[in-house]
Amino acid sequence: MTDHDRFNQLTAAGVPPSSALDVLSGKTSEAEALATARQRKSAAVILALAPKDRPRPSLAWDLSPANWHRALDGCDPTEFGSLYADVAVFSVGRRDLLAAFSPYARRKAGPWSERYRSKTARLVAHLDAGGRVTPPLVTQVPQGLALAGGYHRLGWAHYRRIGLMPILLSRALAPTVARLVPSLIDDGGAAAGGV
Repeated sequence: MTDHDRFNQLTAAGVPPSSALDVLSGKTSEAEALATARQRKSAAVILALAPKDRPRPSLAWDLSPANWHRALDGCDPTEFGSLYADVAVFSVGRRDLLAAFSPYARRKAGPWSERYRSKTARLVAHLDAGGRVTPPLVTQVPQGLALAGGYHRLGWAHYRRIGLMPILLSRALAPTVARLVPSLIDDGGAAAGGV
């Protein structure tokens, strides 16, 4: 099968053209592109539901270091490992974490607000199908804390009123975060940049 035929086959199956090109270039697998296309289709169905009828799945956390790169959009495992070589899993009280956020890093709208609803629907579709998600990646900014990635996951945790939740955090940053977030717990989990 030629690349042209494969591209047409993928797009006919609902894979966006840019994702089909990623498959052809080897940047992503065909299985992953097809799964994402199914997730987007499910998300569209969820968005069409009345708010009271939308699923409210629990968060299922993926704590596998091999998947930590998924905390950042478009980041591959090698790149993540070079950027965050000393990341580990910690637990934190959701409210404590949010209180330590820089003012500009705080979200004032809920996960179903117009600005966030499409990504929330994809997250809900993923979770509702039994998927797991990588914890948010916490970083420091001049006025407090922020996330390098994972705002929708944190938003869903807040919406679901999760008490204690996992985060990814640089071990070097942990003492600073512990001063800002009293509930921080070192889970003693795997480190080494997620690879």
